[in-house]
Amino acid sequence: MSRERRQHKRHATTASIFIDGYPVGELRAADLSQGGIFVRTTRPMGLSANIRLEIVVPESSLRLEMAGEVVHSLPGLGMGIRFTEISEQVFSRLDAYLKELEFDEKRRAGDTDS
Repeated sequence: MSRERRQHKRHATTASIFIDGYPVGELRAADLSQGGIFVRTTRPMGLSANIRLEIVVPESSLRLEMAGEVVHSLPGLGMGIRFTEISEQVFSRLDAYLKELEFDEKRRAGDTDS
């Protein structure tokens, strides 16, 4: 049986991702947490690549900029990016957005009490 190694709960999102220097313009996120993001792409960057990224949520004016490191690279599927540098202000906005996502998930599941 495999053991879950994630420290933060992941949430599905439709956010757009822009990575400085990446040859493809807009990318799509699959899921997001306080610690990182999984980005869908057929051409992931190599492991340990240090990047600057911007997360843009289409249904709001939320824009989050931070630094990260590629920790998973799956050709044809995408890449996992761990956040390595994030300001307190950006972290606070990210946390608020994740709470919105969690509330929406519970609402869809019919559980808004917790």
